[in-house]
Amino acid sequence: MNLDYQEAGKFVGLIVFLLWMFWITHRSGQLLLNPIFIAFGWRLHEISYSFPGSDKLHQGRALSKEPLSPGTQYVHVLIQDVMIVKAAD
Repeated sequence: MNLDYQEAGKFVGLIVFLLWMFWITHRSGQLLLNPIFIAFGWRLHEISYSFPGSDKLHQGRALSKEPLSPGTQYVHVLIQDVMIVKAAD
C-alpha cells in the first residue's frame, strides 16, 4: 500500500485503521485476542484457581464478560487452554 498525503481517502483510511487497532489494544490490554471478542466486551484474564476440596493452586487464562474477583465461585468450560468463565448462580 502506498500512502500519498494528497489523497485524503487513503490517509483517512489509515487513521481509522490505526484508531481501530488502538481501541482493540486498549479494550483488551493485550494484542493477541480476537477483535470480535473485544468488541462484544470479553476480556482475557491471567488467573490462579483451585477446585473445591483441593488445596492445589493452578495457573491459567480465563475469558470472561464480567470482572473476576477473588473468592467468588465461577462456572467454567475449558476450551483448549482457555477457560470460559461465568459467575455461579
